[in-house]
Amino acid sequence: MFEVLEHVDRPISMIKRVTDLLQSGGILYLTTPNYNSLCRLALGRNWHVFHPELITYFTTHGLALLVRKLEPRLRLVSVESNNISSQLLKPSLDLIRGLFEGRKLEKHQPHGRDSDSSFDLRSLSESSRLSRQGKRVINKVLSALGMGETTIIMARKVKS
Repeated sequence: MFEVLEHVDRPISMIKRVTDLLQSGGILYLTTPNYNSLCRLALGRNWHVFHPELITYFTTHGLALLVRKLEPRLRLVSVESNNISSQLLKPSLDLIRGLFEGRKLEKHQPHGRDSDSSFDLRSLSESSRLSRQGKRVINKVLSALGMGETTIIMARKVKS
């Protein structure tokens, strides 16, 4: 269930129905935006996840507790809270990039360049070994604090 649960009006019923459909030993993998994310806490009402079609917002801790307490046929395998939204990082990185690229553009680029090229946090975070290691460390810290942008829960259906 990738980014589904926040759209349904009865999330507990949805989890129970999905559990009904799982075979014994089957895995429920679900993701949802984390209401307790660093981005939401920093941006408040300007958080990009707020949309009229979203009905319920979950924190990582709250969703794990809901699954653990209200669906006894599931056992949590892992609970994570990963990633930082580009919405939070883009303004800072654009400023830094602009400072460095602005100097290059003045001296070395007579034909100009699209300075509004799209911001791709994933490519940036995977561009070098150091940035990949940094991403792993950041995700571990965010997950430990329950403040990543996305909640990821894996739960196994126990044998009936």
